[in-house]
Amino acid sequence: FVCFEGWVLGGCSPFLGFDGCHLKGPFGGVLLAAIGLVGNNGLFPVAFAIAESECNESWGFFFENLSIMLRGFSYDKLWTFMSDRQKGLVETINEIVPNAVNRRCARHIYANFRGQFAGAALKRSFWQAARSYNVAGFNFALHKIKELKPIAYDWLLKIPAEMWSSMPLMKG
Repeated sequence: FVCFEGWVLGGCSPFLGFDGCHLKGPFGGVLLAAIGLVGNNGLFPVAFAIAESECNESWGFFFENLSIMLRGFSYDKLWTFMSDRQKGLVETINEIVPNAVNRRCARHIYANFRGQFAGAALKRSFWQAARSYNVAGFNFALHKIKELKPIAYDWLLKIPAEMWSSMPLMKG
């Protein structure tokens, strides 16, 4: 487990993105990573670890060590954690930081969406909804999706908007 002190000392917002990357080669394994968001909206690698697999135990080890490094930060703040809901990750986050807001990566949601509902107009409308910073813009984009393909609209409604769109970030 490696954590960069620069982030712990400040400079990043209470936003972390988490991901696991399968390693190829003779040893295999998974690279687990936490990425922070700095003041100019740049990305900063906060911590990483190599584990045998992506599971509750691996993410638990990662978060136990990360929480030690983050002791100086108050979990009373509204923390936002983004992921693609990897195996064991959401459960571990909820256990260690129960007040954190869990969000899903819109790119991963779109990859699943595109697999079922192809088309340039649907793509444009999906990203318009995901990037909308107000309810009117979000609803306008969803309405376009409903006009184009009602089943795609129904599919998106099953995922809470606050998990994948920018619009709810304006709250609070």
